Amino acid sequence: MDYQTILLIAGILVLVVIFTRKAIIKQRQWLENPVRPPKEKTKKKTAEISDIQFDKQWRSMSYLLFFAALGNLYTAYNSGRGAMETMSTVLWIDCGLSIAAAIVAIFLWQKKLKDITFGYMGIIILQVMFFMATGKYIVALVHVFPLVLVYMVVKPVWDSMK
Repeated sequence: MDYQTILLIAGILVLVVIFTRKAIIKQRQWLENPVRPPKEKTKKKTAEISDIQFDKQWRSMSYLLFFAALGNLYTAYNSGRGAMETMSTVLWIDCGLSIAAAIVAIFLWQKKLKDITFGYMGIIILQVMFFMATGKYIVALVHVFPLVLVYMVVKPVWDSMK
């Protein structure tokens, strides 16, 4: 079994553990207060969170950005090592894009801007499309996991980001 398959399986298991934990917490909250008021049919606009709440949520989830950056650096290492052995242009391009994605993930951690998030997403989608076009579907799927980690960080605080 190669490393990419092992990393893919490990990534899926980490996501399953995280989502299972969230489901258990939600179920416990429902058991504590089972009576719910009827939902309104009009969609409520989400309330802006304060700067203190934003910083607290960002600090509690931002370690996932480091995992995303480390994942990108790991794919850059593997691609660079493979490119030196085979002189493949595809792997050199992947190595460069992975290093760029890791740098953008660190900038996202520091600056907390929506534009940087879109830039990161664009780099990852470019890598995924590139590998899908070359027929390497598992490698393309491995490149999606850092994007999922960034989504998990940015989703709760998206409305408060600049």
